[in-house]
Amino acid sequence: MVDINHLMEAREFQTALGLVAAEDGVCIVPAAIHVMGRRDIVFRDLAQRAVSPIIISHRKNDPSAHLDTMIRVIAGLYEDWDWPMPAGMMRRRGLIDF
Repeated sequence: MVDINHLMEAREFQTALGLVAAEDGVCIVPAAIHVMGRRDIVFRDLAQRAVSPIIISHRKNDPSAHLDTMIRVIAGLYEDWDWPMPAGMMRRRGLIDF
């Protein structure tokens, strides 16, 4: 059983995993963390799917072709998943004009 009256926040995955390895709690991490090769802790899938926001930061009016490609790929995922596209992404793609 987890004592929810004792809450610690870690900003780095390695710190959070170190606390788990020291038997000082549990943490929820992205599935990709499994490949880090930690053998001193056990990873379990969540019963329910969880998502976390990802923020894209870039220079204002950046003309980078790489940035355009990344935004195009992400916008395609939004469409595939039937998610509403954020206003900033719509502006970048020229879909809205404000």
